[in-house]
Formats: sequence, C-alpha cells, structure tokens
Amino acid sequence: MRFLDTRTGEFIERDPKATKYAILSHTWDKEGEQSYKELRKIQKRYDLKAQCPLHGYKSPPSSSTASPEAVHPPSVPAPSSTVESAAPLHRARPAEGGNARKDNPMMGARRARVHRCLNTVGQFILLVLRPPCLQLLLPSGPPEHTPSPEESHMSTGIVERFRDPLLRPADGDRLKTPPCCIWDDPELSPKIRDACRVAREAGYNFLWIDSCCIDKTSSSESTESINSMYQWYGHATECYAFLADVPPGDDPRSPESKFRSSRWFRRGWTLQELISPSKVKFLSNDWNIIGTKHILVDLVEEITGIPDESLLHKKSLDEFSVAQRLSWAAKRKTTRVEDRAYSLLGIFNINMPTLYGEGHHAFRRLQEEIVQRVPDQSLFAWGHVYADLDAREDLAQCPSLQAAIDIRCRESNVFLARFLRDHSLSEKSLFSTQLEMWAYSGDIRAVSHSDVSRRLQLPHLRATRYTSTPHGIETQLPLIPLVHCLPQSEEPYFKIPERQWYLAILGCELTAHPGALLGRVCHIPPPESDVQYLHSGHLRITSGTGWQREKYVSLLPLPLETIERCREHDHIMLKTVYISRPERASTQSHSYRRHPHKTINLLLRRKTRDALRTQGYTAELRRPDEGHPTTHWLTLSCDDHTIAVEYRHTLEEHGRWLDVEADVKIRRHAPDRAGDIEADRSPVTWRDFTLGLSSPWILSLDMKEVAFTLATEKLIVKLGLDFAAPSHYFVRVDIVTETLPVESSASLQLVQGAQAEGSGAGDEVEEQDIGAQVRASEGDVLQPDDDAPHPMQHSDGTTGPLEARQGEERGADTKPDEEVDGER
Repeated sequence: MRFLDTRTGEFIERDPKATKYAILSHTWDKEGEQSYKELRKIQKRYDLKAQCPLHGYKSPPSSSTASPEAVHPPSVPAPSSTVESAAPLHRARPAEGGNARKDNPMMGARRARVHRCLNTVGQFILLVLRPPCLQLLLPSGPPEHTPSPEESHMSTGIVERFRDPLLRPADGDRLKTPPCCIWDDPELSPKIRDACRVAREAGYNFLWIDSCCIDKTSSSESTESINSMYQWYGHATECYAFLADVPPGDDPRSPESKFRSSRWFRRGWTLQELISPSKVKFLSNDWNIIGTKHILVDLVEEITGIPDESLLHKKSLDEFSVAQRLSWAAKRKTTRVEDRAYSLLGIFNINMPTLYGEGHHAFRRLQEEIVQRVPDQSLFAWGHVYADLDAREDLAQCPSLQAAIDIRCRESNVFLARFLRDHSLSEKSLFSTQLEMWAYSGDIRAVSHSDVSRRLQLPHLRATRYTSTPHGIETQLPLIPLVHCLPQSEEPYFKIPERQWYLAILGCELTAHPGALLGRVCHIPPPESDVQYLHSGHLRITSGTGWQREKYVSLLPLPLETIERCREHDHIMLKTVYISRPERASTQSHSYRRHPHKTINLLLRRKTRDALRTQGYTAELRRPDEGHPTTHWLTLSCDDHTIAVEYRHTLEEHGRWLDVEADVKIRRHAPDRAGDIEADRSPVTWRDFTLGLSSPWILSLDMKEVAFTLATEKLIVKLGLDFAAPSHYFVRVDIVTETLPVESSASLQLVQGAQAEGSGAGDEVEEQDIGAQVRASEGDVLQPDDDAPHPMQHSDGTTGPLEARQGEERGADTKPDEEVDGER
C-alpha cells in the first residue's frame, strides 16, 4: 500500500496491517484532484530524504537513508544547529546511486572535514553577500554529486542569462529563490498540504489519499485498490472526513445546517468510507473538527438511513439483508456509472475486475456475484411494497383490496415509469439496472432457507441455486398463481392472460409484517421452447377517482393464512425459470434525445419500403403542405386495395410534449366489393415527452394495430414510430394477413351471390345451389339431412347469416371506393 509521508512528502510502501496511519475521505473537486503523476513531478524537484530547514522535519531511518553516525563519524563533530540552519535553500537531488558517503565508506575524516569547511564558507557568503550568480555556482551538496540533466539545463540557462548583457535582468528584478521544500511549493494541492498537516499534528507519520496515492494510469493497480479499499479504510487508525461545503462554526444539529445537506453524504464512494473505519472525524472546510462518528451517530443515522449498529460496528454487515445494504446506496451518486457497482464491492465482500466502459453492465455483474455468494433473495425485493393490510388475515379477504375499485396487472411500461418518475415500473428483468430501485427496501430483512421451507411446509424444497446460461440465470422458485391470492374481480388482468401471472415467493419479509413472506408480481410468457422466462410486473390498485388514488406495487406480503389456503388446494408449485438479462441499452447518446422538437418530420426507411414491396404494396409518404403543416400522408397500394394513413402531430410545452394521432382507412378497387370491409372508427395515438436530463425521448414508441375484415381474410395493419433525431421519426409499418375460418368464408360468398342477383330475397333453390357450390369448393363432405334445419336458415325463415342479411339491406346503398375507418 502506497502512503504519503506527512513529514517529507514522499511516497512510501508499507503493509497496512502493520502500520499506524490516517486516511482521508473527501469529495473530489469539480476542477479535478492532483493525481499521482502530478505529485511525483513535484517530488522530483526536492531531496525529500534530507532535512527541511524551515520546518525541522526529519525522515525516519530506513535502509535508503544513512544514520547520523554514518554521515558524521564519532571522530568528527557534527556541524552546529546554526550552521545547519544556514544550509542553502535549494538542495540538489542525490545521484541515482544514493548517498556518496555511504557508497564510499573508506572516505577519510580529513576529506570530510575539508568539505564541511568549504561548505560552511560558501553558506556564509550566500547569507551575507547573496550574489545571484555565485549562489548558482557554489556546490550545495556532496562533491561527488552529479547533477541531473534537468538541473544542468536549468543552471546553465540561468548562468548564461547573467553572462549575456541582453538577457541580464533589469534593476529591481531579482531572481526568485525556489522553495526550500515540497510543502512550500505553490503547485502542491492545498488539500494534500492541509491533510498532511492535520495528520502530522495528530501524530500520524503516514496518510493515504485516494486521489494521489493510486496510479490510475495502471489498470492493475486501480483494480487492486478498488477491491482492497474497504479493508484499507478498516485498517486505518483514524479517518478524516473532509466536508468542503461545510463552513466553520456550523451547528450540525441545526435543521438548516450545512452538515445535513453536505455533498459528502450523497456520494457513492463515501458509503464504505463512513462504515468501514472505526473512528471518523468530520472536518469543516477550514480543517477544524466538527465532531466524530460516535458523537454524531444519531444525526448520521437520520441523514443516511444507516442503522447505528452498522455505523458503530455493533453488528456485522452480513447480518443486514442485501436489500437493506443496497437501500443505503440507492440515493447516492457517482461520476462514473460503473462506480455505482464498484463502490459496493467492500459492502458485500466481493472481488471482481473493474472494466470501465461497460456502463450499467457493471451493476448487473455485481448482482450475479451477490446471488452466487450471498444466500439472500431480498436482492429481488425492489420496488414498492403493498403494506396496507393485516399480516394475520388472508390476502384474498383483505378489506383494502376488496374495497379497491379496480386491480390490474401491468407489464413493464417505460412511458408510465417516466410519467410517474418511478423507474421500477420500466424494469422487465428481476435483475434491475438502476440502484434507485432499492430506495424503498430499507425495512426488508432476509429469511433463512430452513425457515422458508418450514413456513411453506415443503420439505423437498432445495436450497436455491443460480446457474448462468446463455438464456439468463437458471433457478427454481416457488410460485403461486396470482388469481388465487387476490379478491375476485371481473377483469383484474390486462393484456396477458391470468394463467401467466404469478407471485414468486421470496425468502424475505417486512420488519413491520413478521411471518409474512414477500411475493413478487411476475409473469411467464408462453414459451416457444422449454425455456420459461420470468419477467417482472406490477399491480395497479385503484382505490378512488383520479390518478392520485392509484398505487403501483411490485411486492405483496403473503400471510400464513394465504399460504396455508394455497397449499391445501395445491396452488404452490415449483418452477424452473430463467431470469433474463436486461436488454442492451442503445448506443445513441441520451443527450441527443433530450433536445425539444421544433416540428415533426416523418421518414420511411428503405428496408421498410422493401419489406412492403415483397408483400405486394407500394409505399408513398407525402410531407406536410402549407394548408396542413402538421399532417403526413402514407399510402400503401396493392392490386386489390389501398391503405391510407393520415398522421397528425401536436407539440406542446415548447416542443417537449408530443402527441401523434393516425387515422387508417382502406379502399377496395373493385366497385362490387366495397361493402365487404368491416371496421370501427377509432384512431391510434402515441404520446411522448422529455424532461431534459431526467428522461429523454423514447427510442421506439409502441406498435399499434388496426384490423380490417376483407371478404375471406383479416387484414392487420401495425404502425409504430422510431426516434431518429430531434424533430425526426421513422415510420414502422407491418401488414399481417390472416385467413378467416371456413364458416366466415362461406357466409361472405353467400353475401356476394345475393348481391349479384340484385334482389333483397333470392331464390331458395339458387341459395341452395350456392351453398352446395361453397361446400364443394371447400371440400365439405357433410351429407344433407332433411330433418335438420338448413345451416344458413334463421328462426325467422330467412336464410344466410346475419352478415348476409345486413349486406342485402345495405347492398344497394353501398358506393364504390367507399372509405372505412379502422379499429385500434
């Protein structure tokens, strides 16, 4: 471990376990901190192992520094303090070979005495006469010293300046005397200088500062330091927490104190710097003590939410659940995205390589390491918990749920998450990509596997294992169908069938509801193979009018009564599922998607045109004109029909709120087939907004479907929008054709036959012939039955389906090329 000597300012390698040292915890300045390379450049200007005359510091004896007896033999008296204090203000560095006197032990006392006499005379001349040129020409060190190329170049340049009259300084311009030691160097960071002074006055010879004691240009050293930092802070005798934004004299217990709002309590790296050291002193911006962690422990707990048992090391960190430890860091920020994960390595006692540039994947790797090494399922207990219930009553009989107006299951929704500013609603995987998800998990504690097995009364329940596969993390979880846990409702599910919604039972519980295991709302899509993905979901519980009365929850406590009822009816099942990895984020810059729109220009990709062309459609996109500045027209034409889409957009809030509406119409080319179209009149809409830094424009707006029924087939038009650039969107179009069942096909052919006759009531014989032709053409092998009613006959005596009769009634009024709106 590389330390900074508080007396000489040099770097020294020491074993942290066998060294008494102090450590500095601080927030980095916006202008940057002095790095290891920059400090080494300053150190090279000085002989750090020599005595500094202005401060009287002496470096500790070491193998590289000669003892006083070696420098001044007993037969030769050492120079007096007066002469020593008159040493030249600028000492040259010793040669690479070390101290010449030590390297030549046979040097005689006479030679050493002569050298000291000459050196004393030279020092006297420098102090009394102070000639500038002579100060540079007289030796300032041992005669065996060979100046470095940098020093030789500096000395030669200055001497030449005085020799040349054109370069000689003017009257009053004196050559400035360089600083005597590193502490007087103006390029030295004031933070390093003051931190060493405070540690030195407290009796610490060594200090560790992360900004300058780590060579960040070395990836191996940076990785080693990050993985060892928690232990280094723990081995420190004392930690100084420098609060640069707290003025002197600030009362930390005042409600409006700067101490409470200090930036130090909101940074990610300072979490382990607060917990790991046994002694922490808080310093104001003038480096005076505000208080200690032991004295202000109640206030620090109030500010950070960290229990005093953890701050004062009354409990081990392993006694706190994973969700609790993540909640301590949920509201903290880091400059680099990867540091949000790397700053938690010591909190979970995990070592893993650091790969700057991987982005949010670093936090995903951290979660995978946690599930492999920490037997705690509270890692999946992120999001909101529905705690408005009694843990002693059945969940299906909960009064608050029974009184709810509506209960709906919802998938992950990016737009809703941004609108409500709740990122938990946008997560699809049980592994979250955002550390903020655990902000509400501070009251969740872990439950051991044996206790979970006892509560569920499942003796065959094995300890949870997690296996990494190309499909995600494979594991086995106990699940309960959600329909058996909630009160009965007419339509409690949305989009996804109810048989796919479950509550995944986790080995954790709320401290306010002991004994009730937490169940996570999730759903399993129909698998295309034997791989069953477990996706996260949430419940929308509406208890009144207005969106303020809506609650979005991801976790439900499961009382023992609910578990016993589900176990009696064999509703608890063990399923092998796969926890999918989060989708790869787009490489498009978020800052590019934060600019407001000035107008909207729709574009049609070439690959979209080619895909439509393979389906027999010719696409044409017409831009807005003077009469319709906010309207685009998309036309899709084939041999049988033409689809017309009219896009209308509206921009509000200075271009930060976008609404797009599309009307879809279809027109048959054949005049006698214009009435075969069935659809509703409802346009499709999209909505998006940006809040600047907090939420950019969505990359892909959802696909909307419009369905039409055309004779023997059903036509589905899918429309979507993709963000291309500020004020520009790509149009997504896909057309799907589905063949109608046999009954519908026969009915439509009867309609066409009846319309061709031109009369409201066709001949019964002709209808039977048409029906026979239809059955023959479709391969119908049913034999006629005289006793059975005609398959197309109704109770009123008419024949043909209801659609046929309606077609006959409106057949004469149907006009060619009639446009019919589509349904959403």
